[in-house]
Amino acid sequence: MNPMETLAAEALAIALPILLAALGGLFTEAAGILNVALEGLIVAGAFAFAVAAEGTGSLVLGVAAALACSAALALLAAAAADRLSANPFVAALAVNLLVAGAVGLASEHVFGTKGVVPLDGLLSPRVELGFLSGIPFLGPVLFRQRGISYLLAAACAIAAVAYSATPFGLRLRALGMKEGSLRIAGVDPRAVRYWAYAASGAACALAGIALARSIGAWVPNIASGRGWIALVVVYLGRKRPAGLLAAALGFGLLFALSNAAQSVLSVPPELVLALPYAATAAAALSGGARTRGRTDRG
Repeated sequence: MNPMETLAAEALAIALPILLAALGGLFTEAAGILNVALEGLIVAGAFAFAVAAEGTGSLVLGVAAALACSAALALLAAAAADRLSANPFVAALAVNLLVAGAVGLASEHVFGTKGVVPLDGLLSPRVELGFLSGIPFLGPVLFRQRGISYLLAAACAIAAVAYSATPFGLRLRALGMKEGSLRIAGVDPRAVRYWAYAASGAACALAGIALARSIGAWVPNIASGRGWIALVVVYLGRKRPAGLLAAALGFGLLFALSNAAQSVLSVPPELVLALPYAATAAAALSGGARTRGRTDRG
């Protein structure tokens, strides 16, 4: 592949986990409460997958463990807000902190280290889709990705359709706009909100699995801020699946550019790697300022 094809392919691979986590966040945002635990849920899903898949030798059991773990943690945050009247943002932040501490301890117990654990058997191989991979530019970018990227793309498509064109998505949006309308229709708003949280946990689990399989290892803080970036993507994408896709691709390109620039620019690599996160902070501040401006004018 030429440099442009390599850059575009890497940007797409990086964007997909961010997009799926953002779609999970969109479910809860539509239901009225944005789940800010996406970062911790990605890490928890990746770790549960690594432990279960490595321990049993089954990728299917690894995926099941990741989905169960992240969904359970998301539901824990939902239950704390619902049953204990905790602030939902504080409850979700508590999940992030819980995961950060628990995963380190569990990693030392299971793998004997809190550091990087190579798991070569979990590395997802690259897949070439026949003649499609020979199409100029699009072939190398779209049809020579790792197998996990195709599964992730399918999950993103399913999540987008579930949000936009199913009764579940309609109920989510109704819950966020007018909760009473659901009660009139005989739907329990509490159940819809719990399902939204569970869906966000499952989406983050799949994003975590993709990160682990893309490098064939368990790495502490494997999310590296992608959960927080996903939260920004929800708002930059104007809470629409197509907008989320555009925003996620933008961040994927930033990450790919920062990786490529390390060998080109004569600046400290830490500065180059910080560029996507600086862009995230700038986007969040800009979005907050625009929101406040509209509120003040209103």
